[in-house]
Amino acid sequence: MGRKQRAKNNNVKRERFAVKELARLKKCLGLIDEKGNEISKEIKDISMVRDAKTIKKKNKDSMQVDGEDEAVKTKS
Repeated sequence: MGRKQRAKNNNVKRERFAVKELARLKKCLGLIDEKGNEISKEIKDISMVRDAKTIKKKNKDSMQVDGEDEAVKTKS
């Protein structure tokens, strides 16, 4: 089997499994029940949406706090 044919077959598989994976993810998040019926929920109820700046700022602040704690431990 040639490279192009394998790529074509992989694309077909990817499309087929994408449907199953999406259903599995929705079930994990609680967006669908066990029978496959969709439950309408707001995204705010399921997860927190943050922008990159907020996450970077939080990580930077927590790293500074960790560094200060270690400095205090070594002095005592």
